[in-house]
Amino acid sequence: MEGKTGPMRVLVTGGSGLVGKAIERVVKEEGGAREGEEWIFLSSKDADLTPIYSPLSGKGASAAVSG
Repeated sequence: MEGKTGPMRVLVTGGSGLVGKAIERVVKEEGGAREGEEWIFLSSKDADLTPIYSPLSGKGASAAVSG
């Protein structure tokens, strides 16, 4: 029995910074995202990004990129 997998979620912390904005531009405007990927861009205004909890646990992300 094959299980259905959802999208690979990539959580980018620091999404409002220089590197985070550059990654967002590449993903959204220059076709940097692959099929089946869901990119989530967060800044400190969106969520508490302290290391108490893994940033992967809150959004169900498959990978995290710190911008």
